[in-house]
Amino acid sequence: MIDTVILQFIFNCLDKIDLKRFKPVAQSGFKRWVNNPTKIDKSKWGYLPKYTLTQRDNVFFLTSEFSAEKLLFKDNINENAEHDFENTVSRFREVSGAMGVLFASEQIRKARVLTFHPAKNIILSKCYNPTFIIGELAKVDISRKFDIDRKEFRNGGEVLQFYTNQHALCFYDKVRDLGKPAKRAFDKDQTAKQMNLFDNLSGITEILRMEARLKRKKMRDIFEKIGYNNYEPTFEE
Repeated sequence: MIDTVILQFIFNCLDKIDLKRFKPVAQSGFKRWVNNPTKIDKSKWGYLPKYTLTQRDNVFFLTSEFSAEKLLFKDNINENAEHDFENTVSRFREVSGAMGVLFASEQIRKARVLTFHPAKNIILSKCYNPTFIIGELAKVDISRKFDIDRKEFRNGGEVLQFYTNQHALCFYDKVRDLGKPAKRAFDKDQTAKQMNLFDNLSGITEILRMEARLKRKKMRDIFEKIGYNNYEPTFEE
């Protein structure tokens, strides 16, 4: 499944963008604006993407960062699949319009992918729990090219990351992470639905969350290794 994704769009003019929704950000060399959802926006529309607009010469580059799962399901416990793609495009187009950006559906399908996070929720059974699994994974003799970060929390739960500047492989206790405040949670953008799920899942279900966080250069390296010859995939691809 696909969780977080960053898409890039190119505009030659601003006739499809309501610049009043964007706030200018100080940046040397070129102009830059951001458009992040407010509490009022979220109360009306639920989960929403974040947008950054950059002007270089006479060309405008718009990037949008969002969780494809949260956009569609309002949480990332439910997993998306290929058959959910068109619904994701439709929902993204709808909420982007509410945030002041008008897209055609084909424009979204053909958007350039800058970053994406394939992920998997692994439901554990037979008395296994994420703490035990993370403890065993932390013993792996990983390449020196990776840094390792392991955090433990007093109220339970752990996070383990193998990472470099271009990518990371992360494992964490999904259920306990749902119950943490935003500043301490590994998933910093919890939705209201996710926080409500904590009461239903806590003590009943054990979920190990695995995420591969890939930036553009690492995407190319991996695609080349697995024999995928399209190094510039669109959102649709």
